[in-house]
Amino acid sequence: MNCISVISNPERELKISFSNPNLYPKVSVIDPSFQVTLPEKQTVYGGVDIIAHVLERVLDGDEGSELIDEQCYALIRTMMRVIPELIEDPKNYDARAEYAMAGMMAHSGFLSLGRETRGDFSSHKLGHSISLLYGAAHGASLSVMFPAWSRYLYEYNPAPFARLGEGVFDIFDGEEEDRALDTIEALEDFFKDINAPTTLRELGLNESDIEKLAENAAKILPFGSLKELDADDVTEIYRLAY
Repeated sequence: MNCISVISNPERELKISFSNPNLYPKVSVIDPSFQVTLPEKQTVYGGVDIIAHVLERVLDGDEGSELIDEQCYALIRTMMRVIPELIEDPKNYDARAEYAMAGMMAHSGFLSLGRETRGDFSSHKLGHSISLLYGAAHGASLSVMFPAWSRYLYEYNPAPFARLGEGVFDIFDGEEEDRALDTIEALEDFFKDINAPTTLRELGLNESDIEKLAENAAKILPFGSLKELDADDVTEIYRLAY
């Protein structure tokens, strides 16, 4: 449903995204029943990936896309409902169908409409180094890196995090910065509730691995739209994730 792919080159220790209009499929058929035999972990990690792609839009620092932001909040709320439903009943067709529709909407380009940038994909880029070097599932890398990236940046620009808290977690009390932090903690708690990892330790990494991760991610710097990250930023975010 999109024109984006990810290419890995283990020999060069690179994992990068690639996009081209020629990659759009002529026909795309999505059958939710194909998901039924997925292991629980893959259902969870796929759901985390969907949520991450939506978060990367609403947390990009763009303040002029309220209509699309509201669509994003609804999509995240839907995923937070259907993932636990599918953990309880993997054969729930209605939940599978909503999951599939959410996946299609999350990264088809629709949620980038009206935004100055396509989104801030820093967490994906940071997660790619984890998957490439240590074999972690893609969604697992995101449930670790998204909260860490958020904790590192929320003081820099708390507004989008606070708006997310209002739109998804019903967080309305307190100063903007406090609401932003409460939102990040609520997101992290949800990941824990669905048994997704939230630290590098849970992925089997040691603190000594942080330097290698940072060096690998730094190969494609700079990146980020909420804040353009440099090598020092990347290292500190990995430290927060540990």
